Amino acid sequence: MSTITSFADFGFSSEIFEAVKSKGYEIPSPIQAQAIPLLLSSNTNLVGKAQTGTGKTAAFSLPILEKLGTNNKKVKAIVLTPTRELANQVAEEMVSLKGAKKLRIQTVYGGQSMGKQLDALQRGVDIVIGTPGRIKDHINRGTLKIDDLDFFVLDEADEMLNMGFLEEIEEILEYTNDEKQMLLFSATMPKKILKLISQYMSDYKLIEIESQQQTTQLVDQIHYEIKGSDRFEALCRIIDCSKEFYGIVFCNTKREVDEVNARLNERGIESEALHGDIMQAQRENIMKKLKKHKCNVLVATDVAARGIDVNDLTHVINFELPQDPESYVHRIGRTGRAGKEGIAITFVSKNERSDFMFIQKITNTKIRKGELPTVKDVLEVKKQIIKDKITNIIEHGGYSYYEELAQEILESNDPEVALAAILKQAFKDQLNIDKYQDFVVPQYDERHTGARRDHGNGRSNTSRIFIALGKKDNKGPRDIVDFITQETTLKGGEIDEVRVFDAFSFATIPNEEANILIAMHKKLAKGNKPLVTIAKDRDDERGGGGTRSGGFRRDGGGRSGGGRSGGYGGGGRSGGYGGGGDRNSDGGGTERKRFKR
Repeated sequence: MSTITSFADFGFSSEIFEAVKSKGYEIPSPIQAQAIPLLLSSNTNLVGKAQTGTGKTAAFSLPILEKLGTNNKKVKAIVLTPTRELANQVAEEMVSLKGAKKLRIQTVYGGQSMGKQLDALQRGVDIVIGTPGRIKDHINRGTLKIDDLDFFVLDEADEMLNMGFLEEIEEILEYTNDEKQMLLFSATMPKKILKLISQYMSDYKLIEIESQQQTTQLVDQIHYEIKGSDRFEALCRIIDCSKEFYGIVFCNTKREVDEVNARLNERGIESEALHGDIMQAQRENIMKKLKKHKCNVLVATDVAARGIDVNDLTHVINFELPQDPESYVHRIGRTGRAGKEGIAITFVSKNERSDFMFIQKITNTKIRKGELPTVKDVLEVKKQIIKDKITNIIEHGGYSYYEELAQEILESNDPEVALAAILKQAFKDQLNIDKYQDFVVPQYDERHTGARRDHGNGRSNTSRIFIALGKKDNKGPRDIVDFITQETTLKGGEIDEVRVFDAFSFATIPNEEANILIAMHKKLAKGNKPLVTIAKDRDDERGGGGTRSGGFRRDGGGRSGGGRSGGYGGGGRSGGYGGGGDRNSDGGGTERKRFKR
């Protein structure tokens, strides 16, 4: 297959290619470059593992639009999506990409007028895009026939299964013909997806796009260490310090979304809320406002935001830490799209540090620590914005109506005094310092539980840690230092007293990092012996021999026990990460959240 470097290389018909050009598409994304030629040249089933924002909608839409004939008597393509928003976005993309080609496209989902859907289906539709529940409803009514399909598409398949649509999908597939071409797109490939693929797609081509690189390469990832009670103040400072903030603020619960949204509006920051209790008509209006920049701040839950496709968002803010690493990747993938840089900000409270480090570890991402803007920083930015606005008015004119009034004011006042008074009248709300609250950045190394102090080195702020890696694992002092620096934010010079024995090692590190490291590995171990623990008083006095043929048992001398295979999530050290762990929600105080492993 020849190398694809532009959309002109695909060989589209003039109708489709003109539509592609009108949208400004020039260079295909990786999934488009791989999927489109395959789908255009064959009837092979396709499984695409690709993150939201990688261009997968056009990757399956363009071949379908190109290959479908017109004047069909039956539905020839169906696209299942997990949410109404995504159904609308896929439909909008298809309508724009079909250009002058006379194909009839209809969305079908709950909350939309049933009469409108029935009328369209009765007149005849080529492509149906919708949610599983409403599509199944139409099938049961006999108003939708899908027994002569050319294409069957599952978009965001993992999210559909997470939302409990597996049974509906399987029932819908029972009504389809065997000869159709199946296309499945998913950000992840859990067992349920693999089972679905094996059952309904016996022969398929897999295209896998590296989701982490695609999602984060243009995103500046920052975290701020703050107290839970200071999250809102920190959010306001970030918004106010951005000259053109346009982003999504993620919360974990509907209640938190409503509260943050209400407080932002009270603060004079126009925002909208989006979660599962918002009615469909209202959701559509909110999305229209967001896309037209009539609203620049959207406060949302993960599920409600799934399917939102806005390319020029400047910020994504994790007001609360996401409940698993995958959700983090999904969230920050909302910015840094279409070649534009974006900023992803995460607020981290004291009791979230180990979960935050787990996210960094699993996503293989270093999220740099930032310093929150001060009140002075915010006011300086606001002053610059005011100066820019005034300069812009002077450069573009249109102020002659006010010149006579200006002369009258200057006749009896000094220019500086007059201008200062006018600025106060026009911008006193923007420059009101009283609405900003002072808060102290917490020092997390002060009051940690679990860490022991003063290990004979004369320092009271360090802990001695035990690491279940040693010479038998081909580890030397340098390897232990590297292990710690990779798992924490420490530098080599902050790690002391490294001792390596046959089956284990010791090191002394600051209390804060020791507690975080130990807590993280405790969660990874799922009740088994963690790889890292706090060293007991006599650990260093034990012999360096011992064995590591299995589980870890202290017996006063060496170490002996069970086996080392299985995985952090199941009793040993080879395998993946699994399990779970609970943490308290810092924002609510009473709510228990599950941090998924």
